[in-house]
Amino acid sequence: MKTLDLNNTKIFCGLMEKMGDKTHLKIENEPFMPLSIEKLADGINIGRYDNGILYSLAHYYTLNGDLMSDPEMTFIVVLGEAGLADPQTVQVLPCSYTQSDMGIYEEGVRFSYQKAIEYDTDLQTGHTEFAGVWLSNIHDQGFLEQ
Repeated sequence: MKTLDLNNTKIFCGLMEKMGDKTHLKIENEPFMPLSIEKLADGINIGRYDNGILYSLAHYYTLNGDLMSDPEMTFIVVLGEAGLADPQTVQVLPCSYTQSDMGIYEEGVRFSYQKAIEYDTDLQTGHTEFAGVWLSNIHDQGFLEQ
């Protein structure tokens, strides 16, 4: 399983820190689409990790009354002993990718009852590469400063 590199892990940790104790955060940052981060589940078991947290990260817009993701990704986050204070001990594993307007839904990791049961190595690797570019853009566009 591929994880985000340290720089992108720091960006993801920064987004989680902005959430604080909330389960959802929407960051407005004109002229860009709002960025939403949502905590979906605790206690996710993936490989050797059994304490993962599932998050969704997405840009959404409305088209003909329907909420569209552009894109949405899910991530498993495994915190080290120091939590968000030490991103070097945090593991962030991309799991899925959705692009509504193109009809794309890809699962690099499939779950059943909060346990990872199937992996598509090629998809998960591609999701990790895309997430790296996307998180760099999120940082460069100033979402962490809003």
